[in-house]
Amino acid sequence: MPVHTHPRHTNWLRVESEPSRQIRMVKNIITVFAVCAPFTNIPQLLKVYVERAADLSLLSWSLYVVFTIPFIIYGIVDRDRLVLMNSSINLVLLIAIVVGILLYR
Repeated sequence: MPVHTHPRHTNWLRVESEPSRQIRMVKNIITVFAVCAPFTNIPQLLKVYVERAADLSLLSWSLYVVFTIPFIIYGIVDRDRLVLMNSSINLVLLIAIVVGILLYR
């Protein structure tokens, strides 16, 4: 006997019906955070390029780059634009920081 699944549910995380007003509001807020959060790296980027300071940890910033790549892959595979957008912006800034650390060492 087949297990009953509700027709609106194709995945336990996704519901195909129209999201409620509250859900749309939360998604809009999360979108703003997803775009803005990577820019919290700008003070470090400025420290490297304006002050020519290479006293940041190359290992830490390189690991941030490495650990961002799986999120980009996940965003592509799952077609999650928020994860992809956040991770892509973050990766560009992180690579710029690592390059700056290497330049001014």
